[in-house]
Amino acid sequence: MRTFSIALVIFLLLFGSFFLYDSTLKKESATMLEVAEKLHNAADAENWEDVKKSVDNLEKAWEKTSPRLAAIAEHDILHEIMLETMSARAFAENYEKPELLASVMHLEALFRHIAEQEELSLENIL
Repeated sequence: MRTFSIALVIFLLLFGSFFLYDSTLKKESATMLEVAEKLHNAADAENWEDVKKSVDNLEKAWEKTSPRLAAIAEHDILHEIMLETMSARAFAENYEKPELLASVMHLEALFRHIAEQEELSLENIL
């Protein structure tokens, strides 16, 4: 009976870890996607003051989020997000709307990709 109890506790801890992993991933991806969408909207409107604030918010949000995602997401994607965030900053500072929009759209795609690629599903396991 004791062996069964230990096995049950281990199983429950493992199941709880998977749930925590999945919920953290979805929450962090959704937060970053929301920040990127605000930047996209500001760039579309060519409101450069809001664009600069949104880029600042994006960088701050990424600094908070990246350590948590580093444990569960592919490092190549995280590196690509960091580079694209720096590109967005440069485009915003030079008022280059088309390049900034392309950069932000790429960031949005990467945040969606993280959520889809890393979620716990039968498709991703097989």
